[in-house]
Amino acid sequence: MNRKIKIVPDIKKRINRQLELLDLKAKESLDEAIKIGLHFYTSYCLKSDGSKYIFKARISDEYFACKSFANEVNATLFFSQIPEIKKHVVFRNVYDWGLTARLDWAVYEFLQGKVVTEEKVHQKIINSIVKALVQLQSVPVSIVPVDIYHFDGIFSKIWFKDIFWHDNDYTRYKKQLKIMLPHLKRIIKCDEKILEFFRKNKKLINESEKVLAHGDFDLNNILLSNSKIFFIDWERIRIANRAFDLSNMYTRLSASWRNDLLRTFIKKAPNPTLNRKLFRLMVILQCLYKIHPAYYYKEVKGGKIDIKAIEDWNQTILKALDSFDALLK
Repeated sequence: MNRKIKIVPDIKKRINRQLELLDLKAKESLDEAIKIGLHFYTSYCLKSDGSKYIFKARISDEYFACKSFANEVNATLFFSQIPEIKKHVVFRNVYDWGLTARLDWAVYEFLQGKVVTEEKVHQKIINSIVKALVQLQSVPVSIVPVDIYHFDGIFSKIWFKDIFWHDNDYTRYKKQLKIMLPHLKRIIKCDEKILEFFRKNKKLINESEKVLAHGDFDLNNILLSNSKIFFIDWERIRIANRAFDLSNMYTRLSASWRNDLLRTFIKKAPNPTLNRKLFRLMVILQCLYKIHPAYYYKEVKGGKIDIKAIEDWNQTILKALDSFDALLK
């Protein structure tokens, strides 16, 4: 079902004009991106000299899209200048960009490779993903700006103090739970247990170690190029706890690969390992993040509900409430 989103006025004309100015010929359909309700238009492009690039522009005029596109561009520009980050994280370069009232756009390095799909996942890929995640979490948080950053004399704001930046706060999680759980009473029968579990672990959540996080850690945002793992689409970049990204991917993988991902991370993570109770909390939250739009909004607005996926997330919540070992079964 196509989503209805608020579109930037005259977006087709603006994007086509920008592509013309950049001497780029896009290969992906802009009309299709608008039709299915994507927030961003991304296309492989060719220049007249035959060189290849990735062009990305914001087509949604919704608040989230406005913030997150600026996040991605500014963060990528910032990261590319910091040796400590380049040492840890492999990401594609941004060659040109514009964040204006008329159009947000960026031109990225073209990487010959493929997005990782679950059908192509094997243990070697899991090892590479975990290694890249551990490297990302090794970036010293102290070098990351938390408010304003001046880049080459151009004033640009990174929304590092907004909802997409800090995810270590019990009060914020509690607020999110209070919003989601009432809508899900028909399928989530343990809402009080969830709230109590978070209440009991308030101190753990608030005092957990802070690390740099991708924010939308999923196979769709991992590119395999020349045997290297690249993280792409940094719109939801944030400071979070060590379990945030891992729990996100865990809840998106099928049961056959979840446990391999978790066991591999436990072996390779620096510390005494992952805090198991914190991981259980984040798994519950990530499952609810996925059930809420999949169930509530589709039920209200119409459309099909993936009952099998929702039941799987529901069962995962029950396992997380039980114990860490239950998640590994």
